[in-house]
Amino acid sequence: MAIENEMTKKEFDKQQKKIKREKHEILFAHQLEMFGFQEWGGDELTMPSGHFLREFRFHDVRRWRVDFLIALKENHKYFKPMIRPSILVEIEGGTHSRGRHTRGKGYAKDCEKYNHAVLNGWLLFRFTGEMVQSGEAISWLQKNIFGGE
Repeated sequence: MAIENEMTKKEFDKQQKKIKREKHEILFAHQLEMFGFQEWGGDELTMPSGHFLREFRFHDVRRWRVDFLIALKENHKYFKPMIRPSILVEIEGGTHSRGRHTRGKGYAKDCEKYNHAVLNGWLLFRFTGEMVQSGEAISWLQKNIFGGE
């Protein structure tokens, strides 16, 4: 008799990839907290400086999301209240395993998404999971964006 809750190999592999991807996002969230940022539970319109949102939907029509929206602190060098005092961060997965982000169609869709983010006035920064794991991503942001602290 077959067990109804058994996963197919494809479902299992998909779940494992999601866990691996989320591992990098969780680590990056902890790294942000180490630099004094707090995760925000409300919406982006009321998010105060020094907070971040995960899985931020930046485009209502296309429903595109990025991994992080970070509201810069007022002393950061890129904080410009008359522009957008926030940045977007995307953590790319599957960069060495021919994942969705590195194959033709997925790569093209990502390019379209990122171009629309920039077109709509966002500063967008992209990092690989390996860059998050090694601390390179948060160090780069600290040196180049958060440097006003």
